[in-house]
Amino acid sequence: MLIGIEEKVISFIRKEKEENGSCYASNKTFCDTLNVSERTLYRIINKLQQRGLITRKTTSNGHYGKTRKIDV
Repeated sequence: MLIGIEEKVISFIRKEKEENGSCYASNKTFCDTLNVSERTLYRIINKLQQRGLITRKTTSNGHYGKTRKIDV
């Protein structure tokens, strides 16, 4: 069973996936949209991944940082 904010995160990921093929949103985008702290977002994403509700893949972009792809 999901709690309210977990449902909002899943819903946001689904919306991004519909619009872009996958969710590549940054932590800042998640936090600003859902009005949560980065720490809370980190805990929620980890919990959803551990429960098998989402998959997350991070790849390096060299000097440009990293890209994170999240799917439901």
